[in-house]
Amino acid sequence: GSVAASQSSIASSQSSSLAGSETNSSDSSTSSSAALGNTPVLTMNFASLGTTGLAENTETTLTGEVDAPTVTNTENYLVKLTGKLKISTAQNPPSGASGSTGVVQFANNSSAVGKVIIKQVQCPFALQVKHAPSTAGDATRKLRITVNGAEVYLQGDGNFQVADLTPSCSGKVDVEAYGWDGTALGKGVRIFDLTITR
Repeated sequence: GSVAASQSSIASSQSSSLAGSETNSSDSSTSSSAALGNTPVLTMNFASLGTTGLAENTETTLTGEVDAPTVTNTENYLVKLTGKLKISTAQNPPSGASGSTGVVQFANNSSAVGKVIIKQVQCPFALQVKHAPSTAGDATRKLRITVNGAEVYLQGDGNFQVADLTPSCSGKVDVEAYGWDGTALGKGVRIFDLTITR
């Protein structure tokens, strides 16, 4: 009985993999290369955020969504800032975020949670965000990332960290990144670089 069961499971796994390769043979190469691609289609380092009219080192509450400048945006994604935040285009990044010449800091304890929003990102994609708490050592200040409203990342150990994600998704999705401590209030987080790769 056990031999027959193992043979049938082998047969079924073989047939399912064969069926999968047959049905997907026409587009599997394009989808896998897109998923594993190494081309940044969106990069932000906030060095040019002064062009949005936000004052340096001043907390500002944006009641609506404001266009966020990008360094690279070959897919013409809509990139927005909203809520309470503070920018510095002169702050030195920590070690490991050396590509940055600026930072956006999401204000602490505000019901108007400061966010970076990238709208209608084409799946599949990889996302990298370099972040740190606005107060060093405060592990309650975590970075939260959502894809289509679902949490895919919530990390913050009080130090500089790098979020490397390849979300499982299809079609086009909205990506949001913001400071969070699990409550209804935003929590101070700094983002130094954000990259979407396809």
